[in-house]
Amino acid sequence: MRPSRSVKKKPTAIVLRPPVYGGTELHVIRHPSRFFIRFLLSQGEGASYGPEYVNRHLDDFGLLPVTAASVKQEAILVHSADNRPRPYLPGNRHAKNRLFWRSLEIEDMQMQTPEVMEATRLLHNMGLRQQLETGLLGRVSCKKLHTVLWEKHGREQGEEEPVSLEAIEHYAHYYFNPNAMTVQEWIALYADRGGQLDQRVAIARGGVEMALHRLGLRAKMDSQVMMGNIKQEVYFRFMEVSQLPTHPETVRMLTALSGEFRNLDESSRGVGGELASVTERYGRFALETDSAEVPSLDELAHGGTHSLSGAKK
Repeated sequence: MRPSRSVKKKPTAIVLRPPVYGGTELHVIRHPSRFFIRFLLSQGEGASYGPEYVNRHLDDFGLLPVTAASVKQEAILVHSADNRPRPYLPGNRHAKNRLFWRSLEIEDMQMQTPEVMEATRLLHNMGLRQQLETGLLGRVSCKKLHTVLWEKHGREQGEEEPVSLEAIEHYAHYYFNPNAMTVQEWIALYADRGGQLDQRVAIARGGVEMALHRLGLRAKMDSQVMMGNIKQEVYFRFMEVSQLPTHPETVRMLTALSGEFRNLDESSRGVGGELASVTERYGRFALETDSAEVPSLDELAHGGTHSLSGAKK
């Protein structure tokens, strides 16, 4: 009689829920303020520190709300961590608590460092906040964004920096992490919300150059790169139109786009003044037709000051 062989069970796959589009909420795992949410959840347990508590604080800071189910999932992660002290008293700043906070990437906020306090004040400085989030959404590095904002707000006049590099880094970590979602997810998120936030779709799609343009800097683009981008855009528009039913208007559009692509291709293979003229013309067109100001976040903002519940200064 053959000995029975043990059958290995396949590990259960963990399926992460995607962000919610078309509504007003996101899941914690893809939320740009995830570490701020973690901080809130580390303040206590039970119904008093559940989804309603978290969303109330997000709303106070003009941050996007989050689904109740995902808050509960994140709370399990926070409260069941192996290095969480027992008993856990969030107000104590002893070594064990700090090690626990560090593992959750919320130590600086628990300690209320000067950089975190400065980052939090930015939430109620709407002019600077708009510019900061524009740069972060466009994937401008924190270091570059710090330089741009300083020059924009009076560095040449010898004024103090409007915001420190460390505060920008903490803002990006706790409140507006551009890496929480892919570019496509950011575009879908803002496209679904519409209104003035539609302008953020252009920033997410356009990347660094578009963000710097919106911040008032003239984009410096290589002529060959610019021409390549234009040709690519024309090509994709041609492909989109080619999927439409055959119609006289569709044929005219395809003919016009193919002619435009052919002209661009010939120009891009040109030399000297011809290429420079074409790229300058298209570059000026791109900048002049997209000169809207940085979008307002009034609908997300709740003015005034707010103290972090349970935090010790």
